[in-house]
Amino acid sequence: GFMRGSVQAVPDGPFNWTVGNGAGYSVHVNYGTVNMPARNFVEYSVAIIGPQFIAAMQRMVEKSI
Repeated sequence: GFMRGSVQAVPDGPFNWTVGNGAGYSVHVNYGTVNMPARNFVEYSVAIIGPQFIAAMQRMVEKSI
């Protein structure tokens, strides 16, 4: 849906990226409200992609040496 499609990664420095979501309600979905339980998609995504990202960065560093 809209929230999934609005995730963006923007470079903000030579080695930094900012990842955000354009859906204003995404923070409420991720952390929940008094009326809705949290559906932690950010932490879940980082846990899944994190090891792959680190491995890719290590390969890039090894190639550059």
